[in-house]
Amino acid sequence: MAADPFSDDVTIRGELAEAHALQARIEAALTACGYTDHGVFFAKLAMEEALVDAIKDGNGMDPDQPVRVRSTITPAGYDIRVTDAGGRTRRIAGDRGRTP
Repeated sequence: MAADPFSDDVTIRGELAEAHALQARIEAALTACGYTDHGVFFAKLAMEEALVDAIKDGNGMDPDQPVRVRSTITPAGYDIRVTDAGGRTRRIAGDRGRTP
């Protein structure tokens, strides 16, 4: 049986360690909602790219610049949005029918 939907809206400091801790929470939610290892890997890869891009390119590696991460994960689909301090948003989304 799949877990209850997961929804989160957090702001982290622009540090890779904080991004990795948040990424692990989101990966766990994907697994709990019944996504396959392949589907979780796909989302993890896209999410890591979005987080690193926001921290390095969007915020210039300034740890005092925030990164906002909004995520909604259900057994039917997921939507993850990563926004840097300048307001640029990167979206990662998938559903059961399209997620590898």
